Amino acid sequence: LWVSFGMLCCVGANFAVTFGVIPLFKAFGYGLTSNSAGDPTSVFACVIALIGTAIVPAICEEFAMRCCCVQLLRKYGNGFAVLSISIVFGLLHGNVIQFVFAFLVGLILGYITVKTDSVVPAILVHALNNGMSVVASIVRYAATDKAADSVTVGMYVFWLLVGAAATIYLLVKKQLYTPKTQVTPNPEAPTFGQCMGAFFGTPGMIVSFIPLVVLTIFSIQKL
Repeated sequence: LWVSFGMLCCVGANFAVTFGVIPLFKAFGYGLTSNSAGDPTSVFACVIALIGTAIVPAICEEFAMRCCCVQLLRKYGNGFAVLSISIVFGLLHGNVIQFVFAFLVGLILGYITVKTDSVVPAILVHALNNGMSVVASIVRYAATDKAADSVTVGMYVFWLLVGAAATIYLLVKKQLYTPKTQVTPNPEAPTFGQCMGAFFGTPGMIVSFIPLVVLTIFSIQKL
């Protein structure tokens, strides 16, 4: 259920980038570039693409981002942990298109990890999301561009339907949200803004983010 919900959100994030972010920049006379691997040209390349694009990144990135980083920061609040690591996750991709997409997906994966208290659903969502592009490229290699486009549309429709059903079920069962409980505020606890400022304002984070921000800005090109 949570994986299907996550895939629905991934499809939504993809639509937001494709029909929102990219056209918005074009309207102001700018184009966006992104990193993309070429289509496989052999069976061996298909296998490597599947392992290198879908399986390994899903395990390594989710272990680093959602399993380690989010869990370490949850003591400062779940919202802060998920939001801050989603920003980091987005910037690591080095361009605007993937930053927006990875940021949105990072929010969802972080939310699912917090709700399920497990990184496994996030790994599966990450792998399935990346795997859709790999499957399309494999079909393009084995068949035609038209067949690859049809498979892509089929996968999107499948996850839209299954994801919508899973989301409705989770809503009915009240698993998507947790009712707020009355909590006595701790006057010594840092505010959300203070946490964000401390996290992104440390010298180490600033130095690390400078090249990532520069790379992201350079992905914007004048048309």
